[in-house]
Amino acid sequence: MPVYWLDTNLIVRFLTGEPPDLAQEAKRVFQEAERGQYRLKVHPLVAVEAFYVLTSFYKLPAPEVAQKLLALLDREGVVVLEAEALYLALNNLGQAGLSLVDGLLLHSAQGAKEGLATQDKGLRREPVRSSHRTVAEAVFSPEPKEPDEGNLTSEETSRQAWEDLLRGEKSV
Repeated sequence: MPVYWLDTNLIVRFLTGEPPDLAQEAKRVFQEAERGQYRLKVHPLVAVEAFYVLTSFYKLPAPEVAQKLLALLDREGVVVLEAEALYLALNNLGQAGLSLVDGLLLHSAQGAKEGLATQDKGLRREPVRSSHRTVAEAVFSPEPKEPDEGNLTSEETSRQAWEDLLRGEKSV
């Protein structure tokens, strides 16, 4: 099966619906991937860039953008590198002041059972000890949220959000 690396512009066009012709083309790309015609591979930096374009240039609310990204990326035919860390970062966005990048770094470090060296006060609640030495002021460990209506981790909620996106409802 062919694999294509997804670029940020397809995410932004699909989620904004602008311009309409490019948005329709982006929609087709995601639908064809979901039908198994090919796989879309997504680097976490693409998701982060899309998040920042949508929240800064388009001035869309961060929680809404995070939910739409989760619905769009958690699909058949879409393979997200470091998916668990990215999904946790999107779900925990804003918790204890975490930005998307901070959350991605934090959850990547936790997933690898490694520390996070930082001077960011929001991230340095507990020191992390490695086998060699203490990494000073390193990691904050938020508990992942349980699935609920505000947390798109359930398959049913994700499916509904995806269907809303395809119909053009609840666009960002």
